[in-house]
This record gives sequence, structure tokens and C-alpha cells, in this order.
Amino acid sequence: GQSLKDIEIILVDDGSTDRSGGIIDELARNHAVIRAVHKPNGGAASARNEGLKRAAGEYILFVDSDDLLLPDAAEKLYRLMCETGADIAMFRIQMQTADGTAAEEELLFEPGRVFHEKEKEWNIFPLFLSGKKLNEVWRNMYSSRLLKQNRISFPENLVIGEDLLFNLKVFSAARKVVYSGEVFYRYLKREGSLTMSKAPDLGEIRRQYKELEYYGNLYCRQADLTQILSDRFVQDVFTLLLGKFQTEETFSAKYLATVHLLKDPFISQVLAVSDYRRLPLGNPFIQVLKIFKFLVRRRRLAPAALMLWAGSMVRRRPRSRVPHRISGPEQPISFSVE
Repeated sequence: GQSLKDIEIILVDDGSTDRSGGIIDELARNHAVIRAVHKPNGGAASARNEGLKRAAGEYILFVDSDDLLLPDAAEKLYRLMCETGADIAMFRIQMQTADGTAAEEELLFEPGRVFHEKEKEWNIFPLFLSGKKLNEVWRNMYSSRLLKQNRISFPENLVIGEDLLFNLKVFSAARKVVYSGEVFYRYLKREGSLTMSKAPDLGEIRRQYKELEYYGNLYCRQADLTQILSDRFVQDVFTLLLGKFQTEETFSAKYLATVHLLKDPFISQVLAVSDYRRLPLGNPFIQVLKIFKFLVRRRRLAPAALMLWAGSMVRRRPRSRVPHRISGPEQPISFSVE
């Protein structure tokens, strides 16, 4: 339970086929602050929008199923927003794996720091676009007034994560944002979740890039979008290219398919612009990639493809990776603080 007692807890059953619906009905019967909502399956964005429609409180928190909002979170964040007059309060999370190992994320800013208009543009928005923290909605407490006045809801049926686009709109509309620096949320890293279950696809990577570019131009005018987005997607591009050499086709077919991909304007831009030093690789590999980058920029695609083939031969089996889908499970819990 939460130390702040004047709250409402909205549990959204998004068309579940297990016992979730009955469980939340029982919780609602036994706890006056809990409201159970049932709806046909529509995905995470649809479920969260339903929660927002029902919320009557002054501030909003989101909690995904299996995760935990720490007991003093609502009370401390409520006080912080009242004291600073902020529209959004950001906080840190603790990540826990299935084996029980837990680690707190590092501080991004000085605790208690307040961001105004231009400060948001320079300090916060580039982190959204680069995929470095902040994207998920369960990292923040939001002013209900801000959401209603600006008619902000979660975009449904989009390719990229609904959380990111929601946050871009909310942070753009906010006059003042405060960074708590305290850990208030425990996130369970789930194997096989939506964010970890699918390999990159060129069409989806390209669509995601274009959508982020659109919203970046809209809300992050000060950012170097080409550099930021290329750095964000280069790992997915390399995964895609290396994967071409791991099929059952003949070497000739795999080689030609890789060269064809390297000719793609989008692929070549990402490879030519990205700062490879940001990749999670050791220095010897980074030095090799500098040669690869030189070949791509000079359109020497044949030797570049052969370098990828050599890389695929020594490449360890990778962990499954999805190009930056940021939605959580489809039964989020919405806290509305009154």
C-alpha cells in the first residue's frame, strides 16, 4: 500500500483471458480506493487511455503489471510537485531480473533540479530521442490538469512506443519539470516481453526513424536529430546486416543481399553518420568499425559487405532485440492522487 491514503487506484482489465478480471473485481470489493475497469482488448495505449478517462485525482502515476510502486512514492512525489509547482515529477527506477538481482539506475541530473522551457529542450528531449532512459511513462508523475487542458492521450495503433510519443507531447506542454532523483519504482525485466521478442526489420526500423524524426522536429528543434537518431538505430541496423549472413542461403545470395541493403539510402545514412563509439563494444572492434565506416562513406560496398561477413563469423549469439518499442504489458495500473 501507499503511505498517502487520499488516492484512487484504477485497475484496467484489457480483455484478459486469465483470472485477472476476477482478481481486480475482488480487490475492488475489499478496498474502497480501488476501482476495477473491464474493456475489450485494445493494447497498452487503449488501456491507459481508459484509465485516464476514469481518473478523478489531481496527479497521475502509471504502474505496469508485475512492477511495483514503492510505498512512499505517491506521498513524496505529491509533496514535491506541490512545493515546486511542477507539471511533471521525474524519478529513478530499480531494475530487477527474474533471478532477483536488482540494480538502481544512475542519477541523470542533480536531485531537486527544476527545468523550465529551454532547459527542457536542451537537457531532456535529446534523451527521449536517443533512447537513453526517460521514455517510459511509469518514470513520472503527471499533472492531470496539464493532460486535460492539452487533450493529451496515448496514441493508439502506432508503430513505435506509445510511451515515448505521449511523453514528447506532455513534456512539450509542461511549463516546469522537476527531477526527484529518488528511486520510487521497481521494474521487473521480463524475458519474452513485447520489448524483447522480435528481431529488427528494415521496414519497421525505417518507419520508426521517420516517426521519431517527425516528432523530434515538432518538439526538439534544438537537437541534432540526424546524429541522435542514427546513434539510436545503428545497433539495429548492424543486427539486421549481420543477420543476412546467418541464413541458410548460399554465400553468393547472402553477399548480394547485404550489398543491396548497404545501397539503401536510409541504411547508408545511419552507418555513415552514427558515432560507433557509443556501441557496447571494446576498443579493438571500434577501430575496425572506423574502417567499415570509411568504406561505407566512400561507397566501397563490396569490401564493406565482406567485413560484415567476417563479423558474422565471430559474432556470438545475440540477445533478442526489438527496435525501441517502449510499451509495457496491456494491463497497466493507474494511480490518481487526489
